[in-house]
Amino acid sequence: MALIHSIRKGTLALGVFIAANLYGQQDPLSTLYYYNTMLVNPAYTGSLNYMQAIAGFRRQWLSVPGSPKTATVTVHGPLINEKMGLGLTFSNDQLGVIQSNFIQATYAYRLKLAKSTLAFGLQTGIRNFSAALQDVNLNTNVLYDAAFSNNISIWNL
Repeated sequence: MALIHSIRKGTLALGVFIAANLYGQQDPLSTLYYYNTMLVNPAYTGSLNYMQAIAGFRRQWLSVPGSPKTATVTVHGPLINEKMGLGLTFSNDQLGVIQSNFIQATYAYRLKLAKSTLAFGLQTGIRNFSAALQDVNLNTNVLYDAAFSNNISIWNL
């Protein structure tokens, strides 16, 4: 009986610990990564023998107001010696009143091995997150927290 009680306490403590470290976010939908590998793998930057530009747009649930929309444009190419590559990504993600804009730069370096190539990639960028909370239609008969009545715009790296 004491063992079952100890197991229950341990399970509860573990559940509280795990729940305290969880958070949620909306990441851009990039289901077209098969056609635009640089979105998920910066080491791919400049891997072709030519400069490449790709634009993509995805909209989900067309008939639902505020449905997710994602647009991306990437440009990348090799440098003169083809051991290095540089790239740039612009991305816009919208979900209801929330909008995120990303600008990311990528760099890749390639090592020629005996039978293959090993590539390393780095990616950095800035993001603007904004929420147009004043555009939300609320019930006027209910009192809402004033802290949520202003729009939000945050820049971060």
